[in-house]
Amino acid sequence: MGGKYRFDQIPPEERRWIAEACGLTEEETRVFEARARSDSVVQTSMRLNMSDRTVKRRSQSIARKIARSGHQTRTGANFSQECAM
Repeated sequence: MGGKYRFDQIPPEERRWIAEACGLTEEETRVFEARARSDSVVQTSMRLNMSDRTVKRRSQSIARKIARSGHQTRTGANFSQECAM
């Protein structure tokens, strides 16, 4: 499950629903929202005052939770296909 996580492909109106449905922690939700706005790892780490490594780990954890959930977005897109890239 390596590679870049494309949270920016998830429609803004579905992000909160996804965070709740997948059981994201508060910190994961903040990383998810920042990365979904197309912030880079460096921009996210600076915005949230955490290391680049932490942002990468949280992004991996988010992608795993979304893929494991097997949920689909309300528009029908599969989370695991969108987020595990």
